[in-house]
Parts: sequence; structure tokens; C-alpha cells
Amino acid sequence: MNRNQYITKEQVSIARMLNRGYFRLAKNVSKESTYRIRLGAVLVNKKPISVGFNKNKTHPTFTVSEKVGGIHAEISAIINAGRYDLKGTSIYVYREYSGGFPANSRPCIFCRAELKSRGVKWMYYTVSTLPYWKRERV
Repeated sequence: MNRNQYITKEQVSIARMLNRGYFRLAKNVSKESTYRIRLGAVLVNKKPISVGFNKNKTHPTFTVSEKVGGIHAEISAIINAGRYDLKGTSIYVYREYSGGFPANSRPCIFCRAELKSRGVKWMYYTVSTLPYWKRERV
């Protein structure tokens, strides 16, 4: 193992941050997914409102495109929120590689459009480079 393969203190602290709070909840929810690539999502308004994960099912309200097979984690979280007003909320989306490091989980264009139409204000998602997450206005 060469020196560049060691994990730095900064990477350890970032990993700890991802294991806390809403990212941790999204990570745990992602384990329920039946897909090979597992994603978990948490809708938040000062406290968790609903959770969702990607699944190989369809929904009559959310058939966006044939290219977007199944229900994405973000849409699943919206469905599970029921009639809750999502205006001003945030969503946390988590995905990881098989080795346990975070992977890119930026919501697709269809999910971003749906989040925006529901009034979700911020999206936080994992990426594969330091600091392993990004925040973006929907």
C-alpha cells in the first residue's frame, strides 16, 4: 500500500459528518433498496418528514419517462410525505460505493423539476470527491 492510499484526518472527520444526522438516516434507508445502485433520500423541515429509496416499481402519478425506470429515492420520499406541505424543506440524498465511500447522488433533471414544483428549497447530496457532499438550491 503506498502513501497516497492512506486516509487523512480530514477524510475521517468528513466521513464522521456523513455518518451523523440526515445523511446517516438516508444511508440507512438506502439499504432497503432493491436496485444494484442503492439510494436513500430524506425530506427535512427541522426534523425528518419522510424517507424514500429507489425501487423497481412504478407509480401512476410519477411515470415521467421510460428512461427513468422505477421510482427514484427522491420521488419515493415525496410520495411518502403524503399531503405534507413541502414548501421550504430540504432533501438529503445518499449513495455509496461498495467500499463504503460516498458516490454521486445528485438528483436527475426529472427529480429536480418535481422537487422544485413541490417547493423544496435545498438539496444536499453525496459526491465521490472531498468533502463528499454538496449543497445546491433546487
